[in-house]
Amino acid sequence: RIVQVSDLHVGPHTSRRFLARVAKAVRAAAPDLLVITGDQVDDYAEDVAYFAATFASLRAPLGVFAVAGNHDVYAGWAEVHRGMRGMGIRVLVNEAVQLSHHGVPFWLGGTGDPAGLGGPLGPDRSVAPDIPRTLSSIPADAFAIVLAHNPALWPSLAQRGVHLTLSGHTHYGQLSIPRIGWSLASLFLEHAMDWHARGQSLLYINPGTNYWGLPLRLGALPEVTIITLARGDGEVPEIRTAAARA
Repeated sequence: RIVQVSDLHVGPHTSRRFLARVAKAVRAAAPDLLVITGDQVDDYAEDVAYFAATFASLRAPLGVFAVAGNHDVYAGWAEVHRGMRGMGIRVLVNEAVQLSHHGVPFWLGGTGDPAGLGGPLGPDRSVAPDIPRTLSSIPADAFAIVLAHNPALWPSLAQRGVHLTLSGHTHYGQLSIPRIGWSLASLFLEHAMDWHARGQSLLYINPGTNYWGLPLRLGALPEVTIITLARGDGEVPEIRTAAARA
């Protein structure tokens, strides 16, 4: 069981009560693996202290892993990265690690973010995405999950056979009509919400566990995503999802 949170955008303006509810939802989901897919902080590197105040105590048997989002890069990635490592979070930047659940091995990777190629503070090549490097240690026949904050990275991951990619970033535009699969972000992004499939590769885009900018969400509720991997008929596990509302 993987629990995913994304786009928390924590800062001094963020409701501590809301963050406590998110943490409670994560604990209630009893994850084997907890992943945080970017934008941990909103504007400033020192906001990682607010993030740590709520989430440093979260644990999972297979670990807590995170990747950089564009706001983490804009805030000052070196300091944000250092603060997250200090919490005991394993931050993956263009790398992958092998994990095992009940004796079944799989790989978990994490990319850099396109914001590392250039942003308000200029480029930070240490966190720019490098997909060949991310996947370089993963055997060709291994089951692979990759965390990539920006879903624009998914086509390249799918082309290389990654089975499951978990992203965030879009917030579904904080305005969506799920019944017709449309969101405000659909105007700007090819992959803006929900699930996408290409061959045996799947992408899931978390709608954001918090908001960004205006504290308004219509049809795009904040989500703590619960993803269950189950052994399928073939070698690739079946994947099921549920959402825990904070």
